Amino acid sequence: HGQVNAAEFNLAVGLLFWIVVFVALFQNVASALRSSKTDPSPTMFLFIAPPAAAALAIVALERARGADKPLVDGAVFFVMVDLFLFLLLLRLLPIWVFQKFNVAWWAYIFPLSTAASTMVLYANWTGLLIWKIVASIMTITAIAVIVLVASLTVYHVFRGRIPVDDKARALYCRSQRS
Repeated sequence: HGQVNAAEFNLAVGLLFWIVVFVALFQNVASALRSSKTDPSPTMFLFIAPPAAAALAIVALERARGADKPLVDGAVFFVMVDLFLFLLLLRLLPIWVFQKFNVAWWAYIFPLSTAASTMVLYANWTGLLIWKIVASIMTITAIAVIVLVASLTVYHVFRGRIPVDDKARALYCRSQRS
């Protein structure tokens, strides 16, 4: 039972810090929506990881306690918060599509994958077709982004555009000749 208490403590601390990060990121989203000149950072996708991870953690904690319900209200709350934030960030998609590739795009991977995993859990729990469609869309989106970012990273490495720093590139090229 001590491990469950330690996990609850870690979840509480994580949620406390998520509130701080949420406020900071939300101000950035607001400015990006107001100004077409502001390019939102890919790290804004970190918005959707904490509520998704919290939902998964709550489910795991409840199962460790022996709960017979596969999904509890606290987890459902975080699933819905996660979906809302996902839809909010979808509004910024036209801005992201035209950004130049950057290795910071790897910041998309974990949040999208976590959100998709959480939505799959929720869809399986409800059994409703609409949630299965939403889960499928989020999963396909996560897989597509993983493939796209990995492909672009490999492409830019072979084109010599990554690493961007000249000293790092020189070291990389020298190590390839050895």
